[in-house]
Amino acid sequence: MRSTSIARRRLLSLAFVLALLIGAGSAPAVLAHFHGTPNSTISTATGPIGAGVTYSGQFGGSGDVDYYYFVTTRPNVTLHFSIRNTLATCRGRGNCQIYATLVNTQGQQLGGEGSSAGTGPVGYAGSGYSTDTIDWTFGAAGRYILVFDSDGGTPTYQFRIDPSDGVAPGIPASGPGPLFRSLSVPSPQRTTRVRAALTVLTGGATVRVDLLRRVSGRAVLAGRLTRGGVPRGRLVLPVPLNASARAVLRTSGRLRLTLRVRVTARGRAPQTATRRLTVL
Repeated sequence: MRSTSIARRRLLSLAFVLALLIGAGSAPAVLAHFHGTPNSTISTATGPIGAGVTYSGQFGGSGDVDYYYFVTTRPNVTLHFSIRNTLATCRGRGNCQIYATLVNTQGQQLGGEGSSAGTGPVGYAGSGYSTDTIDWTFGAAGRYILVFDSDGGTPTYQFRIDPSDGVAPGIPASGPGPLFRSLSVPSPQRTTRVRAALTVLTGGATVRVDLLRRVSGRAVLAGRLTRGGVPRGRLVLPVPLNASARAVLRTSGRLRLTLRVRVTARGRAPQTATRRLTVL
């Protein structure tokens, strides 16, 4: 790592930004994301990232900060972090520089401000200083954060951790994958409790199912069921019709509905899906 006064000043500035973000409890106006999942705060950090995998990211705009977490599995693990600015060309001044820093889960720079737990400025691909490294020994096993910021704009970057010994397995470079799959909603159904089934792929998720019917061109709620702390696996949900929907069903003998599933999990973008069905 280059130990320069510029790098030290930058790390001090980054520590201030982190403290500001944690204290305010909110993200910048421009939200970062990793394959569609927000990662602009410590609480929504992407991960776990693993060793031996090259990950790619991009800033969402000026003021954006990107967070990634990883987990060490034993004390005194020494890791090597390779950082590359992959932006091909840079318009304007400043070489579209990025910075990477290691912090704990409270947002404090490892080793204190000005330590070697961070890079110096890393310029765009044609700058002549488009790569940098961090080498750090983590005393206690646990969760740590690799955070990126920039001088502005939307630079792209890549990073990698080595070796894999002492690092918990991580998500693939393509992203964390879907929250659920295989939504099944039979139709027609002769019931006042509509049956839906899906396979949840992330433990601890929250699943909400809404039944909607059209009334004078607008969607009206016909039923809702929410389950929290759902484990991984196949889930069957009986969604009861509400009183107004049951009244319409008794009168007309038929209801045309849209079933909408929304699955959420900590640090992940929500996933939704819809199906149409008829209730008799």
